[in-house]
Amino acid sequence: IQVGAEDRLDARRFEDLHARSHVELEEEPARALATLDEALALWRGPALVEFAYENFAQDEAWRLDELRLAAEEGRMEALLALGRHKEAIPRLRTLVHGHPTREHLNALLGLALYRAGRQTEALTSIQETKKALAAEYGIDPGPELRQLEEAILRQDPALDLAEPTPAPT
Repeated sequence: IQVGAEDRLDARRFEDLHARSHVELEEEPARALATLDEALALWRGPALVEFAYENFAQDEAWRLDELRLAAEEGRMEALLALGRHKEAIPRLRTLVHGHPTREHLNALLGLALYRAGRQTEALTSIQETKKALAAEYGIDPGPELRQLEEAILRQDPALDLAEPTPAPT
């Protein structure tokens, strides 16, 4: 099938929205959140599920599912940037349950728990991730998770949500 740039496919629209959210996340997390909500609303199940057993679709389905998970991560980052850590925790737990060795998701969960005043749960979550990585792959976590654990133990003020910049008057 030849698809032109003017054709509107959910997958193409999703990719465009996801790419736009990367730009927005740094400067305007509320806009990034809205963009990611719009992108994720396009999903209705696994990518290319009707072709699940067809070799030609395997790589593309994997790529789209990976992008979906990255969009979920971006959405969680936006929620944390907006101070909505308590709202993020249930979804982060679900995502971590499905992807227990995905370190960035685990770090986001640890940060959300810490910001919600649940330091012990944050450290427990990180410890569980370390055990999963060791059991599954025989490795220690990467720098992001190690540094987060150390920062939580120190109660590093850098983990606290930065105060929003007041709007110009």
